[in-house]
Amino acid sequence: MDKASLLADAAAYISELRDRLEQLEAEAKQASAATTVAAATHSFGGPGLALEEKLEVRMLGRDAAALRLTTAARHAPARLMLALRSLDLPVQHACVCRVGGVTVQDAVVDVPAGLRDERGLRAALLHKLQRSG
Repeated sequence: MDKASLLADAAAYISELRDRLEQLEAEAKQASAATTVAAATHSFGGPGLALEEKLEVRMLGRDAAALRLTTAARHAPARLMLALRSLDLPVQHACVCRVGGVTVQDAVVDVPAGLRDERGLRAALLHKLQRSG
């Protein structure tokens, strides 16, 4: 092979590698987004005032989940604890802070076999929070 043919083959190979790298990076980004945090935003509130709440759920292994509720509502911590109690989710750790009018509540709970799916757990919690809001 002459030098021109070698360079053309090398350029084609490099182009294939770049395409494959972009494909793998896109797949990794998609997989990372699917596994990091499952989040939902839901509106609550009475007439004329809707409070936006964001509930994030992340499984920690098979038997536990980390939860984060972010809201402007002052009574949200009690509502989340009542929702956890009504779903029989034992709380292993909980922390609440209020900064600039926003309440952030983190909790780690034990999860029974029937709720070991982030989406299912989030849906069950949102349902309980809606009923108590």
